[in-house]
Amino acid sequence: MSKLMISKLMHCVAVACVAVSLFSCSENETYQEPSDDNLSLRQLVNKYYKNSNFHIGATTVPDYLTDLNNKSLSDIFYREFSLNFIRDEFNQAAVYPQPNKEWFDGKYKHLFNLARKNKQILSVDVSLSPDCSNWIKDENTEANTIENIRNILNYYVTNTAKEAQKNKDVVKWMTVIRHPVSSGHEGLEYDGTGTTRSFQAGEWFGPVAGSGYELPWMLIGFTDTLLNNSNLAEPRIPNYIFEAFRLANQYAPDVKQLIAQPDDEMNDYVWTTIKELAVTLRSKGLKIDGIEWIASLDLQKGFSEEQLRKLSLLIDWCYQNNFEFHIAGLEVKSSDVNRWDTEDLDGLRNKEAEVSALMTPIAGLLIEKTGKGAATLSYGLFDGRYEKGTGTYAVLFDHDGNNRQMYRDLKNELIRYISNN
Repeated sequence: MSKLMISKLMHCVAVACVAVSLFSCSENETYQEPSDDNLSLRQLVNKYYKNSNFHIGATTVPDYLTDLNNKSLSDIFYREFSLNFIRDEFNQAAVYPQPNKEWFDGKYKHLFNLARKNKQILSVDVSLSPDCSNWIKDENTEANTIENIRNILNYYVTNTAKEAQKNKDVVKWMTVIRHPVSSGHEGLEYDGTGTTRSFQAGEWFGPVAGSGYELPWMLIGFTDTLLNNSNLAEPRIPNYIFEAFRLANQYAPDVKQLIAQPDDEMNDYVWTTIKELAVTLRSKGLKIDGIEWIASLDLQKGFSEEQLRKLSLLIDWCYQNNFEFHIAGLEVKSSDVNRWDTEDLDGLRNKEAEVSALMTPIAGLLIEKTGKGAATLSYGLFDGRYEKGTGTYAVLFDHDGNNRQMYRDLKNELIRYISNN
């Protein structure tokens, strides 16, 4: 045997010995999974709550997802959340901003592929709501007629439903109507009228003179269908609600469809009307999959144990009646803060312990209800940006991407529930 062949043989034996040695070491080593404390929210939910079809999400500003200057924030958003709640990009004022203009999809179209790329699902607010153009609300414009409002309704709901259905692989929920019922605090004052109009809690929220936070869709009148067991001054269901669900059912049959309602007090009158509305619509053959609570809470008012109990009962009612329950836009506002004052806003940022103490019990309750009615928990802007004039604030992360107390408390709630069950 030549020296060259002997050298090659010895080299092969040496390599084989190293391989055996490495294999032996790897056999003796036990793989250590990351501890729960080191998992993201998304990883925790996937590990422990996957069978409950439960998702935690947030509302994001779409610029975060495409602007390279905000890449660290978009990385956090995709890492932490399996759900993106799209709040503004589909509303009527965004997609149909001017009368007699073409449909505008520039604010939302890219969000579908971003969701696919990052394996997120979407809950989209495509609702008929008070968030619509002033040219529809203002009775002094040509658009503010019953015929025109009905045409706009048909055009808007049909197109948004078709978009949702076309992207049903990522769009799992759509909010069809939002704020149909007054919470009793929508006192509206309009320039030039000199009057303020207040609505009674539990009654239909509707239009008033002028243009402001109101619901012009009510102008197309009422159906002959009465709410079951209703004591409302007007027990008939508004036409726009029936029409919105009829069109959404027709053009987005594979997307789950929701009724959304804000109320920071869990008012019995409000939720009695919402529950009766959901049951009555379903009894008329319409597809209603769930109820969504728009949870914008006042730091000064707080959220009492009694209100938490009522929230628990509402989720239980949804489960017993085969409706999903969702929390959307969970965030805090402050009646003691001048929302236009930078120093006041910075002061609110420093109250993260108080903010977390207000919001964490609500998150904890929803976590306890996973598999028993609870479907999604979605926060407001996740990065702690409190823009002047917006009046609301959510503090999971600061604007530098550092997690804050509310994030850590939320993670602890997810781990605590699993540890105790």
